[in-house]
Amino acid sequence: NFADAYFWMGLTYKSYYTTNDPSHHTIKSDYKTAREYIGKAIELNPNNDIYYSYMAQCYIFDDLSKSIKYIDKAISLNPDHAGYWVQKANYLQLNNSTLLFF
Repeated sequence: NFADAYFWMGLTYKSYYTTNDPSHHTIKSDYKTAREYIGKAIELNPNNDIYYSYMAQCYIFDDLSKSIKYIDKAISLNPDHAGYWVQKANYLQLNNSTLLFF
């Protein structure tokens, strides 16, 4: 399944270790590359709610409105997934917090 392959490639860029030594590893993220791969997965399989949930996470630092848009899509595909509702609540809380400080 090529969609899943792209999705998993995206996850490797979402967070990865910079060294194999567990005592000295740091976690790095390349959200731009992760979005490219997960976007390709969505293009190939637009009905997989999990892809949208992770795409939402990839925008959290760059464009919170896109995070909300993607989690809304995940919810529309799988409204019974409680985790998506929590994820959306967190984004909305972050969005409101940002507005309060500016």
